[in-house]
Amino acid sequence: MDVIYFDGKKGTLSSRESAKLYVANRFTKDSWQQLEREMIKLKISKFKDSFLSSLGTDGWVSIDYVKNQIICHSR
Repeated sequence: MDVIYFDGKKGTLSSRESAKLYVANRFTKDSWQQLEREMIKLKISKFKDSFLSSLGTDGWVSIDYVKNQIICHSR
């Protein structure tokens, strides 16, 4: 999986390392918070989600988007 680290460098994670990085079927605040924690743990600001790419988007998911989802699911 392609990622961008907090320092701006690009990288690639193995399937094992990126197993928890996905957006499909995240419907709760807790599930989005889990994703945020995983991104912080891995020190990544963006990752390329293959599910979103298959829908015709560029597939990049930023930590800001994840934080916005947490806010939206807090209401």
